[in-house]
Amino acid sequence: MTPTNDRFPEPAADPEMRLDIRIAEGAEAERLRLEQAQVLMEVTQWLAQRQSRNGSTSKAA
Repeated sequence: MTPTNDRFPEPAADPEMRLDIRIAEGAEAERLRLEQAQVLMEVTQWLAQRQSRNGSTSKAA
C-alpha cells in the first residue's frame, strides 16, 4: 500500500470500474481494435506527461 502524504493523499473512495466483454468479428472487430489502440495510446501519453510534470519521473532526452 502506498503511504499517504501531501503528494499521495488517501483517495476519498475506491475507484469504480465497468467492464463490458463483447465478441466481434470482421469489420466491427477491426473498428474496435483501432478504437482501443487509440484510447490506450492517449492514456499512455497522458500518464507520461503527468508523471513528467509532477517530477515523479524524468522525461527522456
